[in-house]
Amino acid sequence: MDQHWVPKSYLAAWTDPDCPPKHKPFVHVFDRDGQNHRKKAPANILKMPDLYTVFRDGRRDLKIETFFGGIERDFVRARRLLETCAHPSQEDVAALYAFAGSMLARPPQNIDFVQKQLSNVVQKARSIRVVPGAKIPASISTGDRMSLAEFEAYANNGMETWFPEILAANLEVISKLFRFDILVNDTPTPFLTSDNPAVMFFADPDDGKRRLYPRGMGHPACRIMMPLSPRLALMLWHGKPGTGRFVEMAGEDVIDINFRTILRSRAHLISNTADLYFVSLLLQRLVEDGASDNTSRRS
Repeated sequence: MDQHWVPKSYLAAWTDPDCPPKHKPFVHVFDRDGQNHRKKAPANILKMPDLYTVFRDGRRDLKIETFFGGIERDFVRARRLLETCAHPSQEDVAALYAFAGSMLARPPQNIDFVQKQLSNVVQKARSIRVVPGAKIPASISTGDRMSLAEFEAYANNGMETWFPEILAANLEVISKLFRFDILVNDTPTPFLTSDNPAVMFFADPDDGKRRLYPRGMGHPACRIMMPLSPRLALMLWHGKPGTGRFVEMAGEDVIDINFRTILRSRAHLISNTADLYFVSLLLQRLVEDGASDNTSRRS
């Protein structure tokens, strides 16, 4: 069973408004470099077989997929309201938090990253030579314990073990630490989206006062940006939970948002138009920023 890591209901906002009558709605898909343009129905892209399925006793448990389905329905309702620039209710705010938190966890490359980290722990644990009778330091001898076999089972059954934990942690942290603005784009250039829509970045990475903070969602400078449609984007930042402002974006602001989307995409960009004339400019900026970073490292 194919399961979408970027929901088709989310992608539906990028269907081409000039789609011919009686034609199946489609989005414009590009490779990350803006090449290889093709038209695809949202239901036919960004999916994998049984990505979130829990296999237990020969049966397929779809509880995670069902949970995501509820989040997606609530998100679509909230987005429809935001398109009218109406102030969201508490339910709509919760829906936006839940969708953003889930989109940080859902991409397969993020799942693979955690899986590899845990597998590395298992491999290192197997290589440790245990000294018989060695005293366990008090700092690590308290709390719950897990045998190596138990930890390996934990690592290898992510959809039943660590993935729901990561998902729950994302939702809790976002709902407690973040508020959000709605970015409004009325310029001719649409917001793009990608195969990795939720982008986390840090607004002041060189701030000396915060340099010892762990670089995660708890960092005060953490920002999470996610396009909601060609016209709207969500910007989450640390503050009292709830809605901030509807913020009008200038042309350069839209370019910056699209730059972040391209930078964090894995392989594919999604647009509601076939005209991506501005992508070459963004890619050149990406090359220049990369060259600048390399120069800084050498100096």
